Amino acid sequence: MTAYLYRSKQRVSAQAVQALLATPPAPLQYILQESASQIKFFRFSERGRDWQLWPEGRAFGEHAEVRWLWEQNGFHLLVVSDAQVEALADEPWEAPQKLEEMPVRRIFLWGQHWDWLTGATKAPDPPKRHEWVQASIPKPLPYPLGKKRFAYIEAVDCRQDGMVILTRFRGLGGQDKEDER
Repeated sequence: MTAYLYRSKQRVSAQAVQALLATPPAPLQYILQESASQIKFFRFSERGRDWQLWPEGRAFGEHAEVRWLWEQNGFHLLVVSDAQVEALADEPWEAPQKLEEMPVRRIFLWGQHWDWLTGATKAPDPPKRHEWVQASIPKPLPYPLGKKRFAYIEAVDCRQDGMVILTRFRGLGGQDKEDER
């Protein structure tokens, strides 16, 4: 498959990032934001337009991903889409680069769901905890999924001239068995 990579020519304001997220090139399902001390996943629709922009993040769905990164006095923006996006054809965007997408793969996230570790999945009315835990990480890991034992990101490597230049996230998923495909 083919994907298209768009990059902002210069740094943009937080308002420009939020405006792009308000009218994305394709539906977005999840947001992953990062700061120096934490990382957080949530469903895109849960937050509406009132969530705060962190220094680094990505919003993603099956057909597009929007990334942002704060540097000094503004955000760098990057958009990867399954289709060409006419709204990104003008300033402040560079001309799109054509990428070749590889098959979808899974990147497993840290931890196991709390209920699987405590046996609560077998209880008649299990508690409603949506946290995964990992012994080497001091805080629970909240992934916006159901009670699957393991969580993963669906990802696609994008190549240009035969070299992988980025990995695009397409979704989140989960599985109960270690060897499930």
